[in-house]
Amino acid sequence: MSTGKCPPYHMACGDGTTCVATMQFCDGVDNCPDGSDENHTLCATKCDGQFLLLGPTGSFHSENFPLPYNNGMICRWVIRVQNGLAIKMNFHSFDTEEEIDTLSLYEGTGQGKNLTCKYITLLSKHNKLEGRLQYDLVLGLCEMAVTVFLSVLSDEERLSCSFEEGLCFWRQEPEDEGDWIRTNTPTFPPFTGPNFDHTFGNQSGYYIVTPGSPGQWEKNFKIRSLRLAHSKEPMCLKFWYHMYGENVHRLRVLVERRSTSLVREASVIVVFQKEGNYGDNWNFGQVTLNSTADATVVFEAQKKGGMKNDIALDDISLTNGPCGADPPDPTVVPTPTTPPPIPPDCGGPFDLWEPNSTFSSPNYPHSYGNKASCLWTLHAREGWNILLHFLDFDVESTYDMVEVRDGAGPQSELLGVFTGTDATFPDVISTANQITVIFFTDSTGYGRGFRANFTSGLALGMPKPCVTGKYRCQSGECISNVSVCNGQPDCADSSDEADCGE
Repeated sequence: MSTGKCPPYHMACGDGTTCVATMQFCDGVDNCPDGSDENHTLCATKCDGQFLLLGPTGSFHSENFPLPYNNGMICRWVIRVQNGLAIKMNFHSFDTEEEIDTLSLYEGTGQGKNLTCKYITLLSKHNKLEGRLQYDLVLGLCEMAVTVFLSVLSDEERLSCSFEEGLCFWRQEPEDEGDWIRTNTPTFPPFTGPNFDHTFGNQSGYYIVTPGSPGQWEKNFKIRSLRLAHSKEPMCLKFWYHMYGENVHRLRVLVERRSTSLVREASVIVVFQKEGNYGDNWNFGQVTLNSTADATVVFEAQKKGGMKNDIALDDISLTNGPCGADPPDPTVVPTPTTPPPIPPDCGGPFDLWEPNSTFSSPNYPHSYGNKASCLWTLHAREGWNILLHFLDFDVESTYDMVEVRDGAGPQSELLGVFTGTDATFPDVISTANQITVIFFTDSTGYGRGFRANFTSGLALGMPKPCVTGKYRCQSGECISNVSVCNGQPDCADSSDEADCGE
């Protein structure tokens, strides 16, 4: 097609007049008279800068390899060899998000190409493949390789996983509220989830855990096995689970079967269920599977509200024969009672003098009340100042906070606002002989609260005075009096030239 302006879904060739369908650019076939639709500069992939691969050997790779690739990436290569030759492709490394990110292989180029291989991500995480896949442009070979390869896996191999090398053959459920996370570090926030895995009992080992999920609605997180082969004998599914946090809801193990010639109707059976907070411990679970024909095992974590609701799994295995005696049920940690309502002013205001210099939020170290506005006034002798130190600090980040003010009353100069779970912020030093501390909380959420103390003295936290004939800069250093207001800044903060008048 030759035109001065290309129609929708078309692009102009290099000659500026011929239009070609956009999908025909970079498809391995010259559609423009000048071949500009297959130009290397135009078609080179964002993955590795290549497009047309020629010659007897070559290589290509995903973006950033061996580092993780970015989302939303589409890369295309065309491999071309002499007529009569076949192509053998070896994947020395293959690690993509299973069944989500795919590599597709086509026989031929252009609109006449045929899809011959897809979804090979299923093979990416098992050492029996050894990173190799032979592909010689024979239709159906890739699908056949998948079928043959999976058929040699035992049911034990399909389910057993310590998560040290990845998710093994376990697959995320694409239709639920999020993916399980493989990690070897403690979860956030504190007081929920494991600090380390079960396999090694330290942070060198990995486990999987549900993602953080704020919100009050019920959420499900599933991870499922490959479909199991038929077994005449019962088998024992064993695993370790971790349910810690005052908001933890439920963990279930499901056995799903689809309708086949062996199974008339599809079914979902709950074979294991635990609810509640079992403390910061790994607990052993087991289930006897009496029939595995066309069965898929699914671990399902269910969450309701709150933030402290992590559920984790580790060391899943499947062994021949029925399970032995069930282990004792773990002890449920009682749900903490809601703190009693407190007066809006926390029973104060409180006036504190040394030696009565330590104070804390209501109900510390248990959770404090909601909708509070607590006020403390710290006092020192006339001419002295005060140093305030937080011994412990854990309040709902952003929504609950502590204000510290220089002087008496809520209108005095603000020295700082503190929130979150970090008590390592520096001490607060007043210039006046009084400090006002105000604690605000909203209508939901809580933490341990805080505990603080204070000391008073003469010029606490302030530098020693300059000797006679010297001027103290606001930045702390001393300069000669004759350097003040001489038109030349001598202080690092130029305070010696401030307020000098005209």
